Amino acid sequence: MRHRALTAISASAVLALSTLAIASTSSAQPSDAPSSDTSYSGSFALSGDKAAEFVLPEHMKKVHTQTFPDGRTSTRYQQKVRNATVLGGQVTVIRDAEGTNQAVIGAYFPDLLPQNAPKLSGPEAK
Repeated sequence: MRHRALTAISASAVLALSTLAIASTSSAQPSDAPSSDTSYSGSFALSGDKAAEFVLPEHMKKVHTQTFPDGRTSTRYQQKVRNATVLGGQVTVIRDAEGTNQAVIGAYFPDLLPQNAPKLSGPEAK
């Protein structure tokens, strides 16, 4: 029984440390881009003036829009690189009835380049 408890405690400690390591590498700060074209890298959440100033990055494709009874919308975007879906690269933008961004939450990973190439064409891949 002690062995199981020790294993559980050890596993919890490793998980906690790895979570802290991952969280410390995620950047919620804007990159060094000029303020008129602020770009976010990694996970971020914006509200107020920062959300209103947010410009959707390139390579984001609209996936879904939901309209609420009060006219607000929630639009989900997926990051793509050469038509490949970027795992974890989604941004949701909530806009008021006039179209002004109220909140933005998600993750974006700039400067991604594919490391592979297709070997089959669409018709060849069956």
